[in-house]
Amino acid sequence: MSLPGDKSVGRLLKSDEVKSILEQEFRTSKLITVISAYVTSPAIEWLVRNISPAVEVRLVARLSPHDFLSGASSLDAVRTALEANFRVGIIDNLHAKIYSIDQRKIFVGSANFTTNGLKLFGEGNLEAVVEAEASKENLLFVDQILKSAAPIDSATLLKMAAFLKDASTQKNAPGLSNLASWPDNVVPKSADLWVHDLPWVNLSEEQVSVEGMLHDQLLFSVEDDGGKSFNDSKVFRWLITMLDGKPSKEMYFGEITANLHNQLKDDPRPYRKDIKQLVVNLLSYCQKHSVKYISIDTPSYSQRVRLLTN
Repeated sequence: MSLPGDKSVGRLLKSDEVKSILEQEFRTSKLITVISAYVTSPAIEWLVRNISPAVEVRLVARLSPHDFLSGASSLDAVRTALEANFRVGIIDNLHAKIYSIDQRKIFVGSANFTTNGLKLFGEGNLEAVVEAEASKENLLFVDQILKSAAPIDSATLLKMAAFLKDASTQKNAPGLSNLASWPDNVVPKSADLWVHDLPWVNLSEEQVSVEGMLHDQLLFSVEDDGGKSFNDSKVFRWLITMLDGKPSKEMYFGEITANLHNQLKDDPRPYRKDIKQLVVNLLSYCQKHSVKYISIDTPSYSQRVRLLTN
């Protein structure tokens, strides 16, 4: 744990500084967590060179078909990670870049686990990373990301490679360059929901917590993508599935809250009043980003959410 008053916590670091610090930490660590949208072979090979055989490494990345086809991530990197007995997971809307060392140091910023992101050689990118406090809340945040990830093993990697090989022969197929997720027969999507998967900010409020804002930026990405990251998210897919399962294609606020309470995997589960706030946050995102898919009104005293079928 970082000590109170530690001047390293909160200091902005450049890529080459991060590389130097991580390299030293890797050599003596026992548990390493790497969370990065993109992952390439030089970064994985650099990590393998700087750890002992007994160290446990947990790697979570976006690993979308588009990332592999564009070269942003590498199949060889995942293969090397699996051969080194890393625990590898995938989250298809991941944007976060987080490095955790033995649950005592956490580094968060813009640097992907790639050659350019960490400036392993050459000019690299201009990135900024900060050492965050290894608090209970921050460690829980990291743990929930790990729990949300779909596991990748050698058999899954073979399916991914076969899918990409077939896709590479259809480069002009409509929408192929924007494939953001895998078919279920390649990488099954996890239906498990955690508090981490929900927005922590109510977009209708002018004052929001810094913690909530940073969480949502990491979860739904910081880019202005017209709401695509939110509409592709696990929690929005969950809401659509719930609505579609109703004959009327609609649900009221209380029913959504009750269903979310039953669905969440957190132990202990949040209090009902906290879940109500999470639903308020969720619907505020829907009202901003999802008007093409659902409508929200208040015909009586409770909000009604309806699936648009046209």
